[in-house]
Amino acid sequence: MASYAIARYIRGSVAASRRFLLVMSIVCVGCAGQTMGTLRVSEGIGKSYEEGTLILAEVSVGLTRWQTLERFTPDDLHAAGLRETDVKNGMAVTAVFVTPWAQTQGGLTPELTLSTVKGLYALVNNSVSDTLTTISTCDRGSCKYGGDAVAVRVLRKPSDITGKTGLYVVDSVVEPATVQGDCSYVARGWRKALYCKSLESSGWKWDDDVFVKRPDTTIKK
Repeated sequence: MASYAIARYIRGSVAASRRFLLVMSIVCVGCAGQTMGTLRVSEGIGKSYEEGTLILAEVSVGLTRWQTLERFTPDDLHAAGLRETDVKNGMAVTAVFVTPWAQTQGGLTPELTLSTVKGLYALVNNSVSDTLTTISTCDRGSCKYGGDAVAVRVLRKPSDITGKTGLYVVDSVVEPATVQGDCSYVARGWRKALYCKSLESSGWKWDDDVFVKRPDTTIKK
């Protein structure tokens, strides 16, 4: 009898676990994001900037050649000074997902995690594509993603605040991921935002929790 009771308990636990996973999967279908590798991302930073604005962000994950061509049109590539033959795969990437805020993601699996990383999809300038680095580390189910601190230029202003119709390009690397000292995450409201002290002398300023340089900013002498 004891063995029978134990067997029933195990079957009941397994069934409950399967129901939980199914419910979580259904819930996440409605999440405003998509999975990039093992990172669940959501496009948009809640702000709309004029063309020419530079946004400070950290590279979170690189896109494959297929993902790049699926997301960006030939006109997008042309606007960023790229051709379809320039789209790379492997160590060098032509498009990345970047975020201005510190991000971590954990849970049972990223697909079953309701939290998403907010940021922007950006093409990469040919002059920096070969040296751009992305980093991802996972320990006991909690993952951190990050790479170089970069300046992202607004090539085309989005028609709304979601960023879905905007166009962005990684203009330059501000601080490589292997270097520390100038850039760090600082508290801005309820989250931590990327900040690089050296950029202040070049006209960069805070816009709430995003560090930006507007196109009409005068560089300090």
